Amino acid sequence: MLNLFFPKYCVCCHAIGDPLCTLCREKIHFIKNAFCPVCGTPFLSSQTNVCGSCKKTPPHYDNHYALFVFDENSKKIIHDLKYHAGFWTKQVIQPLYRKVFLETLNNELKNIDYILPIPLHKAKLAKRGYNQSLLLARSWQKTLKKKLLFNDLLRSVDTPSQTGLSRAKRAHNLKGAFITKRPLIFKNKNVLLVDDVHTTGATLNEASKTLKEAGAKKVFASTLAISV
Repeated sequence: MLNLFFPKYCVCCHAIGDPLCTLCREKIHFIKNAFCPVCGTPFLSSQTNVCGSCKKTPPHYDNHYALFVFDENSKKIIHDLKYHAGFWTKQVIQPLYRKVFLETLNNELKNIDYILPIPLHKAKLAKRGYNQSLLLARSWQKTLKKKLLFNDLLRSVDTPSQTGLSRAKRAHNLKGAFITKRPLIFKNKNVLLVDDVHTTGATLNEASKTLKEAGAKKVFASTLAISV
């Protein structure tokens, strides 16, 4: 009866049915095999070596994995999550996390101690009403059965929108933007850091730097999508 008055619909094409219909799912570029083991950027060939960018300037996180490429086909998923709460994540994202964990990331993530979402500044959180990265982190928590910490990595600087900015400008804006509330709890711990999109990696990189400075042993990063 509930579905009669509040029918499920595809977030991409709005067809009545699944939150992500079969046709739209097939258009999404899922990242499966050939990608940089550090930043997660997909390769056109079957190579699995570290990319040139990570060799030249290694990020502070140990590795990053995204589910799919951020493009016109996947943009609606991200925007629905980011601006319309995206409460369908339990039905769509959590099963994908489970599949990825079992098939691809099992060895990397089995020793995780904590899961942390990238935090929003309190002003932005008050305006939006929720943190989309926390929704994703909760899905990872249910998949990995690990402890979720959502108030121990804080955003101390209300950075301006990063949209359209260069890699250098993004990094500059985010410098010193994060602090740890209880730094000692991260000493020698492995952490999974969760965000929605990896654009240049500046946000994940600065947050990872903060966690490493607090004593974290390894920082793994996960996003739904990555820009290429």
